[in-house]
Amino acid sequence: MQAMHMLGNSTRGLLPKQHCLLYRSCIVPIATYGYRLWYFDGACNKGAINQLKWMQQKAALWITAGLIPIHLMLKKLAMRAVYRVATLSDTHPLFSMMGERLLKWAEPHACSAALMTPAMRGKVKSTVMEVDKRVHTLTESFEPFAPEARPGDQLLDRYADRLRFDERNPTQDRHPYLDKLITIVRADPLTVLAAADGSVPQSNQYQATSAAIIYKGHFTTPDMELNAIGAQFA
Repeated sequence: MQAMHMLGNSTRGLLPKQHCLLYRSCIVPIATYGYRLWYFDGACNKGAINQLKWMQQKAALWITAGLIPIHLMLKKLAMRAVYRVATLSDTHPLFSMMGERLLKWAEPHACSAALMTPAMRGKVKSTVMEVDKRVHTLTESFEPFAPEARPGDQLLDRYADRLRFDERNPTQDRHPYLDKLITIVRADPLTVLAAADGSVPQSNQYQATSAAIIYKGHFTTPDMELNAIGAQFA
């Protein structure tokens, strides 16, 4: 959290909306990593929640944006984790710890909720017991093995004849090859050429950019300048 303050310059730093996005995408996943081990019905977690409250208070001052209370955020994440169990396959090992309604094809574990007496089920507090109790409130159904995810239906399997990998020597001059490729693409109006560079520059003077070029007829220089200006604001 302390390292985030260097990004908070009001003139050259991030916008409040970007602050909030950075907090939710970077800080929250790290702070709540493994929270299901200590956040469940009946758990003694007051100290941990107080630490997260202090963290969120500092984040709220830094972001200057609306954030839900930390206990509500943990509750939301916990319900998502409960519902995620419904997306698992019928033979997933986790089901061996559940009650009879969630055993499916799994064999009950020695400590499974299915083998507990009603009195024991009322005393035991854990993430497994919470999942077994609340997962039935889910109203949607999920298919663990969707037809699109089966082996043989992937992109490389179905369109192998349309994919070609460039295995040229990186030490050779690629400009003639790329110029020829662009010429071929420009000759076909129904072809789209997309390129990406995954390398990371060593210098911090550069930043990531994106651009698009559409070849369609002839344009004057002012038209091209207006198009470039418009692309900057898009």
